[in-house]
Amino acid sequence: RYLRTLRENEQREGDKRPIIYLDETYIHPSYGVSKCWQSDEVSGVYKSNRAGQRYIIVHAGGRSGFVEDGLLIFKSHSKSGDYHDDMNHTNFMQWLEKQLIP
Repeated sequence: RYLRTLRENEQREGDKRPIIYLDETYIHPSYGVSKCWQSDEVSGVYKSNRAGQRYIIVHAGGRSGFVEDGLLIFKSHSKSGDYHDDMNHTNFMQWLEKQLIP
């Protein structure tokens, strides 16, 4: 059904609906970018040994870029280690209805 809807949207003439994707992730403030371009063995982001607060990041975007005012960043309050406990149904719906859609 999803692929059929995408195909039907692409076949519309002049009245195509924008396709918006959304996702969430997290980061610790102690993470940092290493100088990976100087090494063939090290790439990406390294994790510090320091424990710290985790931040949840949520955004939405599509072919035209990110949705204006769609960025949400907040401190995690979960102790479980799974950031999905923070971005639960309640927080998602609040972001969707009060920040992303209006």
